[in-house]
Amino acid sequence: MTSSPLPRIWGDVPPRNPNYTGRETILARLRNTAESLVLYGTCGVGKTQIALEYVYRNRGEYDVVWWVDAGHPERIAASFQRLASALGVPSFPSAVRGALSGYRHLLVFDAAANLDQVRAYLPTAPVGRILVTTRDPEWTRVATAIEVDVFTCEESRRFLATAAGTLPDRDADLLADALGHLPLALEHAVQSLQLDCSWQAALLRRPVPLRYPSFGPAASRGADLVILTALDLECAAVCAHLHDLTLQCHRAGTVFEVGRIAGSSARVAVAVVGTGTTAAAVIAERAIDEFRPELVLFVGVAGALKRFVHLGDIVVATKVYGYSGGKADRIRFRARPEAWEAPHHLEQMARHIARDGSWTRLIERGGDHPPPQVHFKPIAAGDVLLNSRSAALTRQLQRNYSDAAAIEMESAGVAKAGQLRRVPTMTIRGVSDLADRDKHTAEQAGWQLIAAANAAAFSISLLAALYRSAAEIA
Repeated sequence: MTSSPLPRIWGDVPPRNPNYTGRETILARLRNTAESLVLYGTCGVGKTQIALEYVYRNRGEYDVVWWVDAGHPERIAASFQRLASALGVPSFPSAVRGALSGYRHLLVFDAAANLDQVRAYLPTAPVGRILVTTRDPEWTRVATAIEVDVFTCEESRRFLATAAGTLPDRDADLLADALGHLPLALEHAVQSLQLDCSWQAALLRRPVPLRYPSFGPAASRGADLVILTALDLECAAVCAHLHDLTLQCHRAGTVFEVGRIAGSSARVAVAVVGTGTTAAAVIAERAIDEFRPELVLFVGVAGALKRFVHLGDIVVATKVYGYSGGKADRIRFRARPEAWEAPHHLEQMARHIARDGSWTRLIERGGDHPPPQVHFKPIAAGDVLLNSRSAALTRQLQRNYSDAAAIEMESAGVAKAGQLRRVPTMTIRGVSDLADRDKHTAEQAGWQLIAAANAAAFSISLLAALYRSAAEIA
């Protein structure tokens, strides 16, 4: 692989993928088109990897190259603060945009979840370029979009030859066909192969979609169960366990990926809600309206608040605290919390799954690493991203919610929607950081992916057990 020289300012760009394969037609279009572009497609098709490969091949053409994690408003703001520091200007979006007008620049907004969240940060200078990766169809209406699909047969074969060279061609073709040529699924399979198991075992250890259609309205179908996530990587971790995936669109535009749990007829609808309690409540309401599910799970990553909770562990919320409510007077903030307890039958089955331990067969562990622990504790949820143990919010949580073991930003909204619609809800989170200043370091070390995969595996095992139990009773 060849790389261009580093630009004058280079920041937040992830490491290059040594196994990158194919997509040369898309890369050529990116290289030969001066306008800003959107790489659009469903989760797991490789949008981020295409953007990353383009950056490394063409970075020498720019004075400034900056990568923005656009899935969270807080992360966009933090990335722009670092960019402002590199440019030597105040950390206001307008100041950064003004400074960029003096440079040939490339800004990549990766996993952009919501156009309105990103709009204020988009430069408009003619000397620069913007590249966006997203699953949100709204972006296709405001910019030229390139739809990214799964690998071709040849691309799948080349990827497996590069990443798992010992796999015979015939087996590589069979594996790629079974996985629907989905790049993310192939990457998961390669990880299993690197643990010295056969490709058949790689497939069985992580069931994945057998077909992955392009975006488009689908015939309306029901779903027995709903899983909501905040991030694309969380959605991908869940979908990696589902078969026969199709897309279904709510009339307001929300896209659900609907698939079947292996070994049962249970259908699960999965969607990305973005960050924050409001977005989570709205999408939960849409999911309930669209599918009339028996229950809704919120699955994803969270920050740990207790020392006994370690990276990669699972926290099943016995109670969700909505910590944002309160009254601020001249003396202090007086909390007026809301709380939603987990339904008894869901908590009981989750405890059984944790004791049984068979759910860990769905996750990959290397070396002598012990399996993740499952903690049944309250979770605090609100619209603040906590990344410091000395922040005022930390003290508020210790004072008013001392039994909370993890913190995140969405579950209160989902719990409220479930309460109003009388649908059972539960939150299952994998721990990706310790809610401190080392959050970014933990993410760079891959804990976000590990935590999302662990939470997805536990959740799918829980749903499969619940559905089996209901079928046996019937």
